[in-house]
Amino acid sequence: LPFCRPQGEIHYISENLGEIHMKQDTKCMTTCAGHSPVTVSIEDSDNLARRIKEEYHVHLLVDNLPCATRYEVSDTHEVIYENGYRLGWEENGRYFVNNHLDIILRYHQPSPNVYRVVGFEVQPQSIDSSRIKFGNSQECTVGDGGHQEVKRGENKILWTYTVTWEESAIPWASRWDTYLSMKDVQIHWFSILNSIIVIVCLSGFLSVIIIRTVRRDIAQYNKGEDLVGFYL
Repeated sequence: LPFCRPQGEIHYISENLGEIHMKQDTKCMTTCAGHSPVTVSIEDSDNLARRIKEEYHVHLLVDNLPCATRYEVSDTHEVIYENGYRLGWEENGRYFVNNHLDIILRYHQPSPNVYRVVGFEVQPQSIDSSRIKFGNSQECTVGDGGHQEVKRGENKILWTYTVTWEESAIPWASRWDTYLSMKDVQIHWFSILNSIIVIVCLSGFLSVIIIRTVRRDIAQYNKGEDLVGFYL
């Protein structure tokens, strides 16, 4: 996919964002070097639109904690989380990509000068690159306008993000509770339960068949012994 690539060769970096920029908020910045949009070729644009149609999700990690998207159910006002964030969405045959991320990192302070990442939330947005402006600083501002559409042909896309740190009362040992309560995780457990029920039922049927077969063989064996004793 046509995301920003680092300058030079791609290599593994052991440190991550949470360790390097702990508690440092970042206003609107570009992920690519410079302020110029990334030119997306016709082939990459078609591939990007196809991945959006197939409902691809993007997964990020901070301190080995995956990102999650927060949603609120309009009827019940229930807050739910979805693993990762959606690459984009389709609307009336048009495709829009989420090219801006509002990253919210939550930390817990168990003792002085000790900070631990306990939450990684992402709020994706689709912002038309023509709306993103730069002043004298490296920070960007967003004006009024539409979403970033992935049109047929070549596209120019700016990838931007913000980072906000928030203190949390959640201890480090409980930071995975949000992910274990996700709806898709519950569906996964439901599938496992269904598989277990099927296995138990099949095992029961096989046990009944084996028991009946053994009983029949024993009955025939006993009957044969009775006949031998009678003739003797």
